Amino acid sequence: MVDKLLPTLILGVEKLLLEVERRGLENTSDVTRDFNPINYLAQYLMRNNPRYSNFAEASPYFRGMQEVSEQLKREVLSYQDTRLARVKAEARRKREEREMSERLRQLESSRRVESLKAQFHHWIRDEDGNVQLSLVQSALRSFKEIVAHLPEDIQSVSAFSKELEPTDETGKGLNQEAFINYLQDHVQTLPAEVFDQFSRHLAKCALAHREAAEREARRIILSNLFITCDHTSIGLLDRHRILALFEKFWDGANTEIKPTLRNPRKWPIIELDEMDDALSLSEDELDLQVSEMTGATSVSQGTSVAPQVSDEGEKKDLEKETPAITEVKEGEEMAEKQEKEPEAEAQEGGKEGEKEGEQKEEEKEGEKEEEKKEAEEEPKGEETAEMKDEDGQKEGEVQEKEAEEKPDGDAKEEEKTEESKTEEEKDAAPAEEVKEEAAEAADEQKPEEKPEEQAEQVTMATDEKKEEETTEEKETEKTEESAPEEQQKKETSEGAETSEPEKEVAEDVKEETEAPKESTEPAAEATEGKKEEEEKVTITTESEKPEVKEPEPAVRDEASESPTKRTGRVSVTFSSEPPQMLGNDLLPPITPDLNRSSSQMTQMTGTSVFDENSLNLSQFVQLVETFLGDHPFQEAVDRLVGYIQDGYVETEEEKMSRLAKARRDAISARHKYLLDQLFEKWDNDGSGFLDLEEVQTILLKYKEGMEAAIIKKARTSLKKKYRLHDNRMNRREFRTFIEDVVHQLPGDDNECFEAVMEYLRASVERSYTERIRGDARKKWLQLIKIAAETGGASMDPVYRAVFNALYKDQEAHGGNKKISAYIAMLERNDLQPSRGETLLRYVAVTPEDAPLMLGKAMYKDMKGISFASVESGKPIHVPRVMMHGNIHLWNADRKDQEVDGSFMVVPLKDHRKRVFGMLGIDTMADPHDRSIFVTHEISFFQGIAKAFSVAFHYIDIRRKILRIAESAVHWIHRRSVNVKQIDVYMVEPGAKDNDFVLRKMMTTDKSGNSKLYEDPQRLERKDNLFRDYLFKSVTNSETVTADAYGERHTAFPLRDNDGRAVAVVDISIGELKELPHAEQREVTRMLKILQSAHKEVEKESAGAEKKRVLEIEKDDDTRIDIMFDRLMLVDLRQSVSKLDVQAFAELKSYKDPPPIIHRILKAVLSIFWPDKAVLNEFELWNSAKQRVTSELMKMIVSFDPTSKDVTLNPEAILTHLSDIPHGAVSKHGSVPAQYLYNWAFVVISLVEHTSKSQDAGRPQAYSPPGSSASTDTNATIDAAVKAE
Repeated sequence: MVDKLLPTLILGVEKLLLEVERRGLENTSDVTRDFNPINYLAQYLMRNNPRYSNFAEASPYFRGMQEVSEQLKREVLSYQDTRLARVKAEARRKREEREMSERLRQLESSRRVESLKAQFHHWIRDEDGNVQLSLVQSALRSFKEIVAHLPEDIQSVSAFSKELEPTDETGKGLNQEAFINYLQDHVQTLPAEVFDQFSRHLAKCALAHREAAEREARRIILSNLFITCDHTSIGLLDRHRILALFEKFWDGANTEIKPTLRNPRKWPIIELDEMDDALSLSEDELDLQVSEMTGATSVSQGTSVAPQVSDEGEKKDLEKETPAITEVKEGEEMAEKQEKEPEAEAQEGGKEGEKEGEQKEEEKEGEKEEEKKEAEEEPKGEETAEMKDEDGQKEGEVQEKEAEEKPDGDAKEEEKTEESKTEEEKDAAPAEEVKEEAAEAADEQKPEEKPEEQAEQVTMATDEKKEEETTEEKETEKTEESAPEEQQKKETSEGAETSEPEKEVAEDVKEETEAPKESTEPAAEATEGKKEEEEKVTITTESEKPEVKEPEPAVRDEASESPTKRTGRVSVTFSSEPPQMLGNDLLPPITPDLNRSSSQMTQMTGTSVFDENSLNLSQFVQLVETFLGDHPFQEAVDRLVGYIQDGYVETEEEKMSRLAKARRDAISARHKYLLDQLFEKWDNDGSGFLDLEEVQTILLKYKEGMEAAIIKKARTSLKKKYRLHDNRMNRREFRTFIEDVVHQLPGDDNECFEAVMEYLRASVERSYTERIRGDARKKWLQLIKIAAETGGASMDPVYRAVFNALYKDQEAHGGNKKISAYIAMLERNDLQPSRGETLLRYVAVTPEDAPLMLGKAMYKDMKGISFASVESGKPIHVPRVMMHGNIHLWNADRKDQEVDGSFMVVPLKDHRKRVFGMLGIDTMADPHDRSIFVTHEISFFQGIAKAFSVAFHYIDIRRKILRIAESAVHWIHRRSVNVKQIDVYMVEPGAKDNDFVLRKMMTTDKSGNSKLYEDPQRLERKDNLFRDYLFKSVTNSETVTADAYGERHTAFPLRDNDGRAVAVVDISIGELKELPHAEQREVTRMLKILQSAHKEVEKESAGAEKKRVLEIEKDDDTRIDIMFDRLMLVDLRQSVSKLDVQAFAELKSYKDPPPIIHRILKAVLSIFWPDKAVLNEFELWNSAKQRVTSELMKMIVSFDPTSKDVTLNPEAILTHLSDIPHGAVSKHGSVPAQYLYNWAFVVISLVEHTSKSQDAGRPQAYSPPGSSASTDTNATIDAAVKAE
């Protein structure tokens, strides 16, 4: 319009206005009949159509109109109310936003690339400059755990853009470009704030990896230290001796090192059961008390325990090698000098001669020979590693002759001084002689030190000492030139002498405690000394640090004492399973298969058994790392290594005893394995039992019946011990029977065992068909066990494995019969007691009969043979159901059919052979005319029942542990506000041999709310490199503390009766390094009670009687729920009963007590006298404290909160306690108040449990884990069957 109409319209309007002016109509408003302006304008527009316009383009008017039109166009397009303008404006805005977004995306991408470049340099790279792909994958996988704790709206946008592939196991590395590209492929869709959090997480993982590399370097040093201290080469060290060395090192550490170490008298260095329960003592007071109990020398902070030396020169030499060690009290030094004055004079003369070169060397040689003679006369328990090194450099007989020719004046003087000592000083004398020899040995070894070691020692000494060291080195270099040749000759003579004594030692191992002959002692000591000398060099080389030895006062005497004399630790005992040994030299010759199976037997899941008396290599390294702390100084590591290396000493008797014990354990393990193999061969169908009569019949033919009396006697003893009513032996009873027979046979037990085993193996012959059938059935039975171990504490996989085993066996070895099966559990019948005390409830059924039977109950008054089998404890087989007449048919339609079949019931028994359920199998649905179970099928059904019983109790224990752990973590959160999260993991076998995985069964939040996972997550070690502390805890069966993702974690293992970890409790305290003392004490106490509860459950499962302390524990199901509370109550009862009159006199001594103390006492008194509490009689302190008597203590000890006679209002009691934090009670230092406070809360918890149990109206019946399986279980089984 602007282009075509507007120019003509302007001219038309101009013409119109001129015409109006000509007619004189501009001032009139009336309509003129002969002039219409609109018609005039239209006529003009039609006559001047722009298409036929005659205006010249160069005319001024045309040019002016073009400019006007262009201006109008711009003005028209700028209007916002036009549609085209809005569209174009929107397009322009979007384009600008898109350009801005692209710029921001490029900036963010550049920022992320730069961030990832920086991250790459944080990681430790290999020699090619690459980062291991497995580390990157573990970091990505672990970030998912971080995201899981973020708000839900952030979780929804925090998913990786690419799925994580399985963890790389090929060792593939990523360079910088590949590192960035790999991470960008996974995190490119993350929001900026989430990516920033991922970057921080990646940095934490890189830091953790660097620390892990440092720990690995330390582990190499500590592994070499273990080999050095393992004088017997059996792979075990004395745990109590190591702990004693820790305590001495802790007491003597200086102010720089000690803060980095952990207290060796506290958990987690020692076990919870070994700790003294001293609630009233603070941490420092407890340390002081334990130190006094162990006889440790008290030193002020910043000083160390120094050896009692008699010579100032020796003292200076010791200061040069151990700068951190200072002198003991001046009075003790003076007394020591007076007692050893002749020695001091001789040593001072030697000191003067040190500056004269050759004269110094001759005097040292004379003193060495005299001291070695005295050392030989001392008992073996006083020998040390240094003495062995010196003795090992001498020939046996020549040494004795030379020692006799030397003057013994100094020795006589020493004997006189020893007679003048008191009994305490006599006990310390051997250690003092040892320390003197250690100092001399250190002086002799100085010239042989490496330049690096000398340089480091020079930097640690004063300027004055630097000059002295330099002078001594120059003077002694000349005297040592001839030493290497002489030393080489001595070592050559050593090799000739040690070969024969080593053979004698190996032969004498069989005699268990018999000591070797005197003539072999020097050579044996030489062998050990040579070995230790070589291993010391290895450790120094790998650590690349000089050895800094710290002589210890009486450490070796104390370390060689029996464990009960050293500390006040309580003994912790587990079963007699032999611990894992590194070497197999002590094992008798066996076939390669037996060797492989033996290793599987001692370490089935790649874990170590905890033993209170010994440590294997992995446990030793972990214990030392725990003692050193999280970030130890290299100086502390070097000193501790040298300290343990010098202080860990075993006498020859101890070595021989340890070797003999290791041999006995190895032989016992081998006998157990061979007997198990024989049992498996005999029990071809996998029933799990052997007929005693059959075994006895074969044994009576041994030696043509000459040992019949012994065999009959062993049978009588077996039946008396295990009460065999059905003449069937399980695996353990079979081992006991054979071992008893062998033990009573005349001759050596090992020879008799080998002869009996050879005879029995030859007597048990199976055909090829039987062997094939037996191997297949044992494989199916093993699958039932695997299903229990790897099912995440769920019974569904076990039910599926049982029915699959039955189906496969019938298809392969049962004539392809069609069977139906069910599993029923025995329950107490409290709802309808007139129909019998117990009932059988069907918890798992094959798919065809599931609609008819699943979830239903069979009562004793109904037809059937199941209860007859329950009462007799024996399986019952009905060949023809229709001919029996006393079989209850759940499918009523089968009564009218002419189908007959077999039916068999097998009782399910626990470890004490008590029936807890029933396995039923029938062939009623089979169309064949004859579908009767034969003998080998019946045996296999019994094996199925036994395998299911084992699997059932395995899962039952784990279910109970989870329920108890749930109570424990609830109490931990209640008592420790700084605990952020607690996770509970179960240990399961891995896919590979000697491997395991963890199942995350339960977790809690900051508020203590627990969450049980229906499908627990599996954690494999290769996928969780930054949570390796969990796997270390399981591997070593020890408590491990570590940092993960910037938070402090403590992994506490729960062990079975053998001492092997079966579960792990992971406690996170956030960014704190340790809990406050009061909270740490409570957490430790809760873990100790949890451990006790777990042990009680394990013992009950093994056949022990159940402990029932409270009235509510009559119900087995409720008993597990309150077991933790009950153990807390029992523990508090014992603690209150130990309080004396003076402890409660403190409460009564208050005239105006603290409000917290008064409120606690009111809460306790309101439990026993609620009516008086309602009347506010206890608001006055004088009235309340009069109730604090011995009668009140008796009432507390005997009170049962779950009794029916007890009626309490928990809310009324909580009004007194709700506002009292637990830490506030401990601040007042009143032990009775703390006990009463804890006791009141436990009582409230038990009252609430009792109330919930009564409100629920739960029938008191034994409900197995997984008994809730209904249609879901049936669907699972049905799917499995269809898959087959």
